[in-house]
Amino acid sequence: MQVNIRQIGSAVLLIVFCSVFAMAQEFRGSITGRVTDPNGAVVPGATVTIKNAATNEEATATTNDEGSYGFPVLLPGTYKLLISKEGFKVEAREQVTIRVADKLTIDVQLQTGSVAETVTVVSTQVLETGSVTTGTVIERRQIAASPEGKWPASHRPRRSRLLRSLMRPTFG
Repeated sequence: MQVNIRQIGSAVLLIVFCSVFAMAQEFRGSITGRVTDPNGAVVPGATVTIKNAATNEEATATTNDEGSYGFPVLLPGTYKLLISKEGFKVEAREQVTIRVADKLTIDVQLQTGSVAETVTVVSTQVLETGSVTTGTVIERRQIAASPEGKWPASHRPRRSRLLRSLMRPTFG
């Protein structure tokens, strides 16, 4: 009976251990924000559309009662954000760049007017308030230009004792 409990305990520990590493490997980014009117009041029911400039894929969200919207899973790339609501001009944000693991907040203030009118904002600074981590894209040529053998000893990656033991082949 104890063998089964140990096996179950080991399996649960392995699942927890693997899931922690899997969560740390998230590379997709997200965009959230709030839509308000010229007076600062929230705008529920606004349509928010995001379009990937490279693939032309689109996703649409509707602001909730607090005027908030969100796109939780976005691949790194450049996007265009469109916000529209009857009685307001269409707001467009172009050149919105999502990098690896970015969590951007883009708040938008709609201007009163006709939906036929569009206000376009190109390449604004976006504040990342969703997390304190940052990511970067490392290109293949950068990796090829700096092999581990050329790194100074103080900058070489160190492998932990646990990692070395896991990498050691076992026979039998």
